[in-house]
Amino acid sequence: MARQGLWKDALRAFDSGFAVIGKYPDRIRAEMRVLAGAAALQVAETERAERELNNVPVKNLPPSLVSEAKLLQARLYEARGKTDEALRGYDEVIARRLLPTSVPARLARLLLLNRLGSLDNAKTIEQLEALRYAWRGDDTELKVLEALGERYIANNEYREGLSVMRAAVTYYPNTDRSRRIADQMHEVFTNLFLQDGAKSMPAVKALALYYDFRELTPLGSEGDEMIRRLGERLVAVDLLDEAVELLDHQVKFRLEGTAKAQVAARLAVIELLNKNPDKALDTIRRTQQTRLPEDLTFRRLILEARALMELSEFEQALELIAGYDQGEANLLRADIYWASQDWPMAAISLLKVLESTPSDKPLGAAGQSRVMRAAIAYALAGQQAELDKLQNRYGNAMAASAYAGSFDVITRSASGNGVGFRQLASTIAGIDTLRDFMASYRRDL
Repeated sequence: MARQGLWKDALRAFDSGFAVIGKYPDRIRAEMRVLAGAAALQVAETERAERELNNVPVKNLPPSLVSEAKLLQARLYEARGKTDEALRGYDEVIARRLLPTSVPARLARLLLLNRLGSLDNAKTIEQLEALRYAWRGDDTELKVLEALGERYIANNEYREGLSVMRAAVTYYPNTDRSRRIADQMHEVFTNLFLQDGAKSMPAVKALALYYDFRELTPLGSEGDEMIRRLGERLVAVDLLDEAVELLDHQVKFRLEGTAKAQVAARLAVIELLNKNPDKALDTIRRTQQTRLPEDLTFRRLILEARALMELSEFEQALELIAGYDQGEANLLRADIYWASQDWPMAAISLLKVLESTPSDKPLGAAGQSRVMRAAIAYALAGQQAELDKLQNRYGNAMAASAYAGSFDVITRSASGNGVGFRQLASTIAGIDTLRDFMASYRRDL
């Protein structure tokens, strides 16, 4: 059991058997005492470890047992804070060139020097990489892998660290140490993607790291939040295809109920931004369900109508939002009429959006753009009387805007005469209304 790293069980077994230990030869008694001391040291019973070591018979022992005893002595020195004595002890064991003890001694020496600051993480990693192939197949190899993984993580080399830890858990799945390493992996992964530890990483690198170790994603709300945050980062740097793939997997395989409907709405937004209205429409429709919160139901309705509009299904889009008079519905209605070149109705819908803005607030950039669109719509419809009303109501505000000259040309040229008007009409009639519509959704993301 001690050879297998089952320290507590080994100590209990030693306690049961030591009553008859005197009947055994010196070599067997020495081996049992050394193993008992090593087990005691592993569970922080330094007094017992020293007592076992003092009881090791010293006569006629084979070199391997002498080396094991000296290694235990060096570890005891280290546990008691006698670092110089410990380093000398490790050096003595290493000099004996017996692999079963020299490799653990080299490992202990490396880690002690690293802890003391005499060896930085980069050099420690270099030497541990060489050491990991010097001895295979038992707890020593697992210790090397554990130490190497920890140093990679401490050095912010997360892919290398998690890869080494994964190898350790794969090679030794049923030990206490490997279970501890598995817990460390989950902690590191959670810190990276839930506590913003990967914030300094480029988004593409963070995504690649996530996919390489996706099995570490926590179950439940923590994992869903992790995916959401990563998706936000991808959208922020316009990696829309990657964000779609990430959230689509979440919608299909991880979520149910309201959470599924919410993330599906976010996914539809990204698909619209990515110029894939057919996919956005499919996402909304395949995640339809009853008893959703009213605001979420409305949001999904608007996104469905917008997708229909982008597919030139104007009548279906208008029918879907019929009866809704909120600002978002009127803005979408204006965009639908605009896209279908129903200029009078586009202007009327835009004015409804403008009228919903409190009169005591200045006309912002979005408001100025909507006034311009209303003006060009009335101009294209040849409705000079409506243009005059627009000039009277918004003339002063537009005179102080970047659109001052353009607004003046449009409101005074409903007949469509003049090169200036025709150029403005061509430019503004072809405006990408999706960009304006999606601005608030993108801010939400």
